[in-house]
Amino acid sequence: MARLRRPFTESPGNMALGAIAGSDAPELVENVSAILAREIRAVGIDWNLAPCLDILHKLDNPAISLRAFGADPDRAAILGAAVVRGLQRAGVAACAKHFPGHGNTTVDSHLDLPAIAADLEQLKACDLKPFAAAVDAGVATVMAAHILFPALDPERPATLSPAIQQGLLRAQMGFDGVISTDCMEMKAVADRYGAGESTVLAILAGTDSVVHSQHAAAPGRGLQSDARRRAQRAVARSARHRERPPPAAAQSAICPRR
Repeated sequence: MARLRRPFTESPGNMALGAIAGSDAPELVENVSAILAREIRAVGIDWNLAPCLDILHKLDNPAISLRAFGADPDRAAILGAAVVRGLQRAGVAACAKHFPGHGNTTVDSHLDLPAIAADLEQLKACDLKPFAAAVDAGVATVMAAHILFPALDPERPATLSPAIQQGLLRAQMGFDGVISTDCMEMKAVADRYGAGESTVLAILAGTDSVVHSQHAAAPGRGLQSDARRRAQRAVARSARHRERPPPAAAQSAICPRR
């Protein structure tokens, strides 16, 4: 998916990057990502909602398709971590999405709420591998999916689930960065919760950044006191990440002269 066209550099998509053969594929993917980050940084963008780390279980998945690196979780982990390193060495925050995995469904969360029956051990063996690699690579942000995982939380999708955000992502996987929602105007959430209710539930679940990307939406009568405290902590966490100095590599050219 490319939002910026010419004169910006357009790289191959994830599926094409995933098909690159050779041991230098991770280095190539990292350098491509750094070039893209350098260009978008030049026009004031410092947060890229990428990479998509979903494993393509089903070829007819309408939401993920070519955005996936492929069906191999180990390769997706290697290449996803390379994207994270490339973006962030050039000063752009990466976002691992859609946690804990949107690849094993044929339901598009833009249109309805998918449910994935995998238990935690199955997720650890496959869908969570790229996210674990991204966390190890120091990814700045993770986007939660509008998907119900009954084995993890039988009532709420990952976007609104404390068990998934606080229990799995933070406590078990050790992620301490910024958690973001997917767009709250997607029908998986919008058809079941109002703008105010979904915003409060997301913050109570542990979300730091609530995304309403299409229309302005007010959170109703105001946040409950606990949600307000969590929101204040989220702002502080986001500020800490903004204040971190960029890696030394970000000060040098992306492709060194030979």
